[in-house]
Amino acid sequence: MDNTIDPLGTNKISQPESQGTQAINKRKYRSEKDTSPEGLGEKDSASLSVQARLLAKARLALNDTSDVRNELVKEIRERILSGRYEVPYEKLAELIAKRLG
Repeated sequence: MDNTIDPLGTNKISQPESQGTQAINKRKYRSEKDTSPEGLGEKDSASLSVQARLLAKARLALNDTSDVRNELVKEIRERILSGRYEVPYEKLAELIAKRLG
């Protein structure tokens, strides 16, 4: 058996299923089948809370926003090209010192 780590996950370890894995698979199979006492074919259901729905909506909105502030980038680019951009050396030194120390 090859014990090297495969970063792509292409070498599969062939081991028999453990008892725990077999029990989980059996429960999954049972939950997919009809579990209602009358046998009407009802399935289990779940619903999201209001907080979960708001969180999902916020994530979608966040994904639609850019991490780059385009107006600020444009302004700084224009200042650099025109020679009007001045590096704030003192502020830069303070920030570097704060991060290092």
